[in-house]
Amino acid sequence: MTLVNRWYQLLKLLVAHKKVSIQEVQKEIKTSNQTIKKDIGELNEEIAGIAKIIQKNKHFELEIYDFDFFDEIMQGKLKTASDFNSASKRIAYLLNRLIETEDFLRMDDLSEEVGVSRGTVVKDLKTLKEMINDFDVKITGTPNKGLRIIGDELELRLLLFYFVSPYFSETKTEQFLEEKQAIKHFQKKTNASKQEITLLTKVIGISLNRISSNYLLKKPINRYSGCFEYIQEFNELITRLEEIYELTLSQYEKDFISFPLNIINTSITMIRKANSDLRLYFDPMITRIRRLDLIDLDESFLYQEMKQHLSLLINRVIFRYRLTDLFYGEIEKKYPFSYQITSECIQALEAILQHKISKVEISYLTLYLELAFRYQKEHFSSKKVAIVHTTGKGTALMIQRQIKRILGTDIQITHISEEQYEKVDLNKYFAVFTTIPLKNVNEETPVIHLTNLFDDSWLRAQWQKAKKKRLVGFHSTVFFYQIWKEKKTYQEYLNKLVAPLIRGYYVDQEFEKRILKRESQQSTFVNKEFAFPHTTNQLSRHIVLSVGLITDQGLAETGGNGVIFLFAIPEEMTAEVENELFELYDILFELIKMGIDEFIELAPTKESFLKLIKSKGERLHE
Repeated sequence: MTLVNRWYQLLKLLVAHKKVSIQEVQKEIKTSNQTIKKDIGELNEEIAGIAKIIQKNKHFELEIYDFDFFDEIMQGKLKTASDFNSASKRIAYLLNRLIETEDFLRMDDLSEEVGVSRGTVVKDLKTLKEMINDFDVKITGTPNKGLRIIGDELELRLLLFYFVSPYFSETKTEQFLEEKQAIKHFQKKTNASKQEITLLTKVIGISLNRISSNYLLKKPINRYSGCFEYIQEFNELITRLEEIYELTLSQYEKDFISFPLNIINTSITMIRKANSDLRLYFDPMITRIRRLDLIDLDESFLYQEMKQHLSLLINRVIFRYRLTDLFYGEIEKKYPFSYQITSECIQALEAILQHKISKVEISYLTLYLELAFRYQKEHFSSKKVAIVHTTGKGTALMIQRQIKRILGTDIQITHISEEQYEKVDLNKYFAVFTTIPLKNVNEETPVIHLTNLFDDSWLRAQWQKAKKKRLVGFHSTVFFYQIWKEKKTYQEYLNKLVAPLIRGYYVDQEFEKRILKRESQQSTFVNKEFAFPHTTNQLSRHIVLSVGLITDQGLAETGGNGVIFLFAIPEEMTAEVENELFELYDILFELIKMGIDEFIELAPTKESFLKLIKSKGERLHE
């Protein structure tokens, strides 16, 4: 790590924490105690009169005298003010030259441009390669030709964003001043944070420079969830930029420009909608937790609490943005169990995103898991059950004692006599234990007939069945099932699924337009065999799941078989409906694992499909 970068590491650490020990600084910056003290001495000279790092006993503290100037420093003033005597500045220049030049660059020319020896340039390039290791780019050398950088335009722009832009100021042209005014207007109308605006300004500058040189983004940013295309103020900013620079920005360019507004959880996120495909990321993480078989938590609650943070986290990973560690290792110490569980489930996310996720992100996610644990303890520590009996008080108490002994003391029990039970709504109880036959009880309410009360294994088994019955049920879902053997395209099959839903008034008239628009933006196919098209439904409060089974190699795009799970999701859902939706997602992801051939064999009809998903649901809760 170069000197200027170490300075900023120090400053960020001291801004985030009131005081930091020498050992903590060493751990963060990964250098010797002697180097740290030398760096602090030089940094204090650079920021004299603005701020100062002082040592008290074995801790460092930051004193700020001029907050306005210090804010400029934190936005990169020390980097832009540096010259080629700084390795950081030289490396930024070398990287910029590689990105901006299509042809090969000779080492001797680069050495002459930055005014240092060839050996120093070789050393700088080695450092540069280590710095960009997390990006999908490669610096290659060809004998007698020179060096060049190879990578996707998105990756190259991110290199400019992180490693070049902090060291070079933009030329203050008339257009630039108009651009700054437009950004300032956007900030005033949206209350975007200073940090967001700083990042946004850099991204706009990089984008416009690249576009002016005809380096364009030509494909969607994979997995990115942006929301500002739907916000009036952002659209106004984009329109103003297009007017100032006399160009038209593509949707891909707009997405890139918006990313600084979709990575940090600040006040502007109050108007953000979470990525509707988040279950594709959340479910594999939850599956990891389930496999540990150590905890029981309300997955719906965890998803609701975590979804916005998870959406931002995915964006941060895509754009390699690193959060400041406000907790500095304290989360791991305070919640070791939750931290370990989070570390396990984060591996599923890393596998999907193909990027390593930092310990800082694990710490933040740990807080959500800990929150879910506490919610579970407060809201689900007890289950209400009823005992309907014809016995006397003494026998009733004996039944109660046996149930609590086997099932746990957190069970809340209500005694109901044979004479009373028809006047009581037994369906409000989690389960009903009875010594007599019962009527007027809904099918989904578990009823346990006490025939072997003192057989512990039997009682536990009956309780497990009751829990499964409560968990597995699709009372808020309308199912449709079609089987096709003709050869058609995916969109043609999609139309065949949607048409009867519209005719039968199961979905609103605009449903088809929304579903086709989503599919045109991003395919929902998994493994080229299973598709999950989904969008909101304004007509019903029920979930609509229409399944299309494509046999006889009828899917034109692949020449193979396939299954389409078309979801129409209510715009507003009760907790019960939402839980059922999550349950369906989990089950269908399990079905995908079996592969298309086994699915066709096990679910050739609607009846067999319903039986299959019920069976899978029960296994998920074993």
